[in-house]
Amino acid sequence: MSVEWANTTSNTICFSYQDYLDYRDRTSTLSGLIAMNKTFVTVEEVRTGTIDLYPTNKMRSVPIRLVSTIIFPFSEQRWRWGGAFLPEEDMHQEYTPVLVLSHQFWQHQFKGDPAIIGKSVKVQGQLFSIVGVTSPEFIGTDPDSASCWIPLMMRDAVVTSSNRSYQQWLTERNVDSFIMIGRLKPGISQPQAASELT
Repeated sequence: MSVEWANTTSNTICFSYQDYLDYRDRTSTLSGLIAMNKTFVTVEEVRTGTIDLYPTNKMRSVPIRLVSTIIFPFSEQRWRWGGAFLPEEDMHQEYTPVLVLSHQFWQHQFKGDPAIIGKSVKVQGQLFSIVGVTSPEFIGTDPDSASCWIPLMMRDAVVTSSNRSYQQWLTERNVDSFIMIGRLKPGISQPQAASELT
């Protein structure tokens, strides 16, 4: 089954979270909309006593995607282990931090551990629970490979900035942080979607 996408980010324009909510809730040409933030984070091993869980693969700065949870139902891909984020984990900031690993990152950094689900890693010094590993063919919605995916609502746990407004991304329209990608409804062309979004 082919998947058609309407990239609402002409020349990679960024949108605020409030903009994303408006587009998501008001469009009639898209069956769903993703908000995404690309960044790099430091992922560290979690130690038990003096023993490393994964002693042969030291962690490093890796590319991640902060995404609205709809990215996984969008993909129609199959899981290697575990599953996607829960919908409520993209609605409230109070939930326990979770992430999904890419298949390649799971194999390389975690030695393909089949018992990885439920274990923890440190992302920017904060514990995140691993809830899923994607199938080998899934790379996400853009050609740049991500090592893991984290719900948007957990953004403040991994993104820091000297900019005083960075924590206002939930409420302020002038904090443009996200790109958006929409899935076209059946029978809708990209020009139709672009016209509506404009």
